[in-house]
Amino acid sequence: MGEIRFCKLEKEALPAALRLFERAFGAPEEGRLSLGDPLARVLGLWEGETLLSMLTVFPAELKLKGGRLPAAYLYAVATRPEREGEGLCTELLERTHARLAGEGCRAAVLLPSSEKNRRFYAGRGYRPLSSMAFGRFRDEGGEALPAAPCTAAEYRTLRERFLPEECLLWGEAGLSFMGRWLSLYGGGFWRLGTKEHPLGAAALNREGGLRVRELLLKDPALREKALCGLLRASGEESCSLSLGPWLLPEELPVSYAMWLPLGEERTAGEGFYTNLLMD
Repeated sequence: MGEIRFCKLEKEALPAALRLFERAFGAPEEGRLSLGDPLARVLGLWEGETLLSMLTVFPAELKLKGGRLPAAYLYAVATRPEREGEGLCTELLERTHARLAGEGCRAAVLLPSSEKNRRFYAGRGYRPLSSMAFGRFRDEGGEALPAAPCTAAEYRTLRERFLPEECLLWGEAGLSFMGRWLSLYGGGFWRLGTKEHPLGAAALNREGGLRVRELLLKDPALREKALCGLLRASGEESCSLSLGPWLLPEELPVSYAMWLPLGEERTAGEGFYTNLLMD
């Protein structure tokens, strides 16, 4: 084994990162969008000219009862399959955490793709941050709220208006990127209610059928009217749901995002909200 170095990937190294992304996750278009975005920072471990392990850092913010913390969302954590089991991912995480903490970041957030990965991250200090409820909804012809597509800027205003007290926030550039990511899968941002009197906001995509990835409402009792409005405006009869547990009380919530405080110890409330994450 040669010397292993840790560094930020520059533009000329992007092809190597895209090859590793495609080997790990497929979805080459998503790799080109996310790894090549100016907002993204790809960090990796190299041995000579070979990229062994990598992850992508997106800037975010955690809104806690005690204030707001600069945070990082760690996305597309991947290691070359033939080098798994050598501790490379652990080293990559440790060196990434140290770099982020040195830059003033106070929390790392990620979304495990499996229970095996969840146990792996727990062994490296990560703890549960949020829960999600999954379900389906069919339009049975009830009353519907007006629903219309909106820009990322309008969605950001609506989102911050209707978000729970404790949540993960994307800045203006981050939410614009999320809009591009949703549109890659035929989705986007929506306003519920009228422009003058908004009652909520939603983020949708069409990966494997219409999916409501985020639904934020002035009143949770508006859920069915909101979903009917989204379905009719989208020309669909049903959709899958990935929502905050309070909007799907009939479904058993499951663990979703995890986090690692960097520096000073922090706590997040039980109802912390992180729905709008790339997965």
